[in-house]
Amino acid sequence: MKNEITNKDPRIIEIVDLIIAGIESWRSAGEKLCILIDEQPDVIDKICAFSPGVTPNILRQLERIGRRQLVPELLLRSGPGWAQLRSMPYDVQLKYTSEPVEVLIETANGSVDTLKIKVGELTATQARQVFDGDSGLRSFGAQRAWISSNVKQTPKRLAGQPYTIHGRFVDFSECRLSLQDLLTIAAQMRAA
Repeated sequence: MKNEITNKDPRIIEIVDLIIAGIESWRSAGEKLCILIDEQPDVIDKICAFSPGVTPNILRQLERIGRRQLVPELLLRSGPGWAQLRSMPYDVQLKYTSEPVEVLIETANGSVDTLKIKVGELTATQARQVFDGDSGLRSFGAQRAWISSNVKQTPKRLAGQPYTIHGRFVDFSECRLSLQDLLTIAAQMRAA
């Protein structure tokens, strides 16, 4: 079906070609920027003064692309998995831009299993579990240790109470109130 669409509408091919050309332009701009930074350490300030729409953050991302620290396609993707992958070494970024990662999961009966999940489909918790800071992917043993150290104990509801206390917060069956919220409500009740 993909080929049918592109064969019928050359505008789709043109759009994809323009996106690819844009990414290649980022690579080229990044490489040239790196040369300038090495020659003139204050060049980022000069570029920003020349073009106020260009921010230091944009230029730092282009520098990372130019120094082969960031795969430029990752800037087009959003989500917790992609955010974690952007902080990984370049070779890890290249690999997992197209390949799924292996995620250790605990099954309902308490045993463990692995799933292959595309980076863009990782939940925030899975992304933190799989990616180890800025060094790469965690091994299964390291994932198991991460799971053990990050399991949150579910507070138990006191028998007959419609709420659970979590430190300075109270969870009711439908909402969560902070201590300040409760004090405000109490003050409003006294004033009524």
